[in-house]
Amino acid sequence: MNAWSGSLSNHVIGPSVFDSNLTGHTYEFFLRNELRVLLEDIPLITRKQIYFHDRVPQQYMRHVFP
Repeated sequence: MNAWSGSLSNHVIGPSVFDSNLTGHTYEFFLRNELRVLLEDIPLITRKQIYFHDRVPQQYMRHVFP
C-alpha cells in the first residue's frame, strides 16, 4: 500500500491511497485523473503556481509524461 498527500499554502491535498503496487503507469493515471479531482477546491490562481517535485528516485519508469 502506498499513500500520497500534499500541502499547498494553507490547504491539505489528499491523502490518496494506492492499493496496488505504485508503478509509472498508476502514478501517471493518478496525476492525470485523480489529482485533478483533489485540486478542485483549490483556487485557480493558486493551482496555476503549482510545480511538481518528487524526491523519490524513479524505480519503474524514466518519464511519466511523454
